[in-house]
Amino acid sequence: MSYIVPKLAGRYNVACTDIITKVGRDRVFFRLYYPTQNAPDPQTVPRWLGDDAWNYAHGYADYLGLPYLGWLFRYLLYGAQLPCTWNGNFVLPEGRDKLPVVVFSHGLGGTRFIYSAMCLNLASHGCIVAAIEHADGTAATTFYYEQNENGEKIKKWTEYKKDVGNLPNEFEIRNEQVHFRADDCIKLRNHLEEINNGNFESVDPAIDLSVFQGAFDFEKCVMMGHSFGAGTTVAVLSKDQRFKAAVCLDPWLYPLDKEVYKNVSAIPILFVNTEMYQSEAMLANIRKLDSDTFNVDVERLTFTVMGAVHQTHSDFPLVVPFNFLAKYFGLVGTIDPLLGVEIIVSLFSSFLGKHLNEDFGSPIEEVIKTYKDLVHVGPTLKLDEDKVEKSKNTLRSSL
Repeated sequence: MSYIVPKLAGRYNVACTDIITKVGRDRVFFRLYYPTQNAPDPQTVPRWLGDDAWNYAHGYADYLGLPYLGWLFRYLLYGAQLPCTWNGNFVLPEGRDKLPVVVFSHGLGGTRFIYSAMCLNLASHGCIVAAIEHADGTAATTFYYEQNENGEKIKKWTEYKKDVGNLPNEFEIRNEQVHFRADDCIKLRNHLEEINNGNFESVDPAIDLSVFQGAFDFEKCVMMGHSFGAGTTVAVLSKDQRFKAAVCLDPWLYPLDKEVYKNVSAIPILFVNTEMYQSEAMLANIRKLDSDTFNVDVERLTFTVMGAVHQTHSDFPLVVPFNFLAKYFGLVGTIDPLLGVEIIVSLFSSFLGKHLNEDFGSPIEEVIKTYKDLVHVGPTLKLDEDKVEKSKNTLRSSL
């Protein structure tokens, strides 16, 4: 058994629990990470794959086009553990009466726990983090409850929607998905308000959610995501003005329509890219969100983590036990995965600390200095600025 990350960045111990809002496919399903008093007990900490290890291992294998290797994925991933307390008591840190709130959206083939390292670190700084598991066919697998004739709740599992990238109407499908996912995140935020107000009921809650009443600071509410989850983040910002800052990790913005870009709220956004996951199209889409596109007076920053790959943002490089397998599946780059997580966490912690007026670590200038050649300010690919400006003008003229 081994923890996916040996040490968290913040000062607080962390607990987590899973919450399903209702019976039926239209439920909202998420994992809640939060500060707790006691350190995790090594004998009872939760496994990364959880109680439904077979289903999720098979889902990941199927997502990678290797459904016959589900048993191997379960064997390889089963030993990974989370350095937190499962269903632990929520405790407000001393001197605090409210805590910042983060909603996290996963990428294609993701789940509510595939970014545990990122979410645990945020919670260790004193945040409430809600990581959603979408039911639109973009998760590796997920489930919802149906009620049978005897009144029993039965888990119904869904599969990842494959081969969309080969269809001529890919954009239309992905655009529909990104709007579904954005609405999913907005529903989640609404449910968090219900929890905060003490009038929320979930399906089979493992803990007493009334302990969270009044503890969420929605004046410090953050939207965050990776890849398609980062695209979802931008879509959320075009629909909901209640978020105060956002973090986009390796954003895949292909599914976004021009209406999304035009309506993004004027809040600070951080983009953390990886060196091996960059293209002119990707970066050009990010540049549409520059503060000067619509003359908004907010900070929009981009950094590139050198030697990192797309999955450096996820837990996969941390939970696959053999380096040669991680390399075979393209999960690791030249940077040590733990160091990659440390850098990414340091960047978004510094950014959010500044904009939420919280002590989450060193100023961004110190982070850059600490990691020297491993953090590049801006993208590493050079774009044609005339094309970038033309793209911005197209958006402006459509107002």
